[in-house]
Amino acid sequence: EHVVRLLAAVSCCMLFVVTSIQISTTFSDSGGQYLPYTPFAETNVTTATRAVNSVANALILIAVIVTMTVLIVSLYYFRFYKVIKGWIFLASCLLLYGSTAAFVHQICLIYNVPMDYISVALFIWNFGTLGMVVIQSKGPLVVQQGYLIVESAFMALVFIKYVPEWTLWVLLCVIPIWDLIAVLCVVGPLKILVETAKERNEGLQPGLIFATVVAGGFAGMASRKGSGPQRGSIDTPREEEPEGSRDEPRKEAVQDDSLSDSFSDPVEEKSGVKMGLGDFVFYSILVGKVATYGDLNVVAACFIAVLVGICVTLLLLSMLRVALPALPVSLALGLLFAFPQELIHEFMQPFLEQQIHV
Repeated sequence: EHVVRLLAAVSCCMLFVVTSIQISTTFSDSGGQYLPYTPFAETNVTTATRAVNSVANALILIAVIVTMTVLIVSLYYFRFYKVIKGWIFLASCLLLYGSTAAFVHQICLIYNVPMDYISVALFIWNFGTLGMVVIQSKGPLVVQQGYLIVESAFMALVFIKYVPEWTLWVLLCVIPIWDLIAVLCVVGPLKILVETAKERNEGLQPGLIFATVVAGGFAGMASRKGSGPQRGSIDTPREEEPEGSRDEPRKEAVQDDSLSDSFSDPVEEKSGVKMGLGDFVFYSILVGKVATYGDLNVVAACFIAVLVGICVTLLLLSMLRVALPALPVSLALGLLFAFPQELIHEFMQPFLEQQIHV
C-alpha cells in the first residue's frame, strides 16, 4: 500500500511537469536566460565546444549540490536546527509564493483568463500560507503530500527552463554517481547524516522528504519507518522491531515513527516509505525534458522506466536491507529510453502517418 502511494506521488509530480510543458513552451523556453551556475554558453559554438561547456556547467552544478549537502549535514551535526529550519522556510516561501505567482500568471496569459491583482494576490497568499503551515508544522498528510509534490514540480520546471539542454543531460548522467557516493561511501555526507540522526534518536525536517505515513522531526532520503536519510536513498532497519511492540497504542506508534530508530517489519501496516524531494525533482526533470521534444511515446517509456526503477530499488532494499540511493536505477532506465529517442521517433513516425496499430 505504501509503495503504491509513493509511486502515485511520483507519477503525479511527473504528470504535473509534463502537462505544464505540453500546455505551453513558456515553461521550457528560457529565452536565452540561464542560471548563474551555468556560465559557459552552449549556443553559437561548435559541437566540441558545446560538449566541453556542458560538462563544465554540469560539474559546477554538482559542486553546488555537494557544497549545499555538506553544509546541511554540518549544520545538523553541530545542532544548528533553527538555521536548517530557516533555510527550508525560505526555500518553501520562494517556491510556494514566487513560483506559484509566476505559474498562475502564465496560465492566465495562455488561456486568456481575466484576473485582477487583488484576487490573484489573495489566492497566492492563501495557497502559500496553507502550504507553509502543513509543511513546517502539522496538517493533514494528504495536503502535505500535495504541497510537496507541487514544490518538487516547480523546482523541476526551473531546472528544465533555466539550465542549458546539454548541461541538463550531463547533470542527469552525473548526479546518480554523486548519489551513490553520498549514500554508500563511509564518509558520504548522507550516510553520516543518517548515522547521526539514529544516534540522537531524531528525525529530519519534513520539508525535505515525502512520507507515506505521518512523520515529524527531520528526515530525508527515501526510507522505511524511523529516522530517515536525506535526498537520494532508501533506508532499511538493521533490526526488526520486537513482536510485543507491535501492539502498542496508535499514539506511541506515531511518535516512534519520527523519533526512534527502532524499525518494524517492512510489510507491517504501520511502517511507511519515505523518499527525498530531490528524487522527485530529478525524476520529473528527466521526463519533463523528454517532453520538450514532443514525442509522447518516449515520454511514456521514460515515465514507466522511472517507476520500474523505483520498484527495483525497493526490491533491492527488501533483499539487502541497507540504505540505498534512489536515483541510479531509475535514472539509468530512464536515460536508456531517452537517448535513443530519435531512433524510436523514426520507427514510430511511419506507423503514425499510416494509422497502423500494432
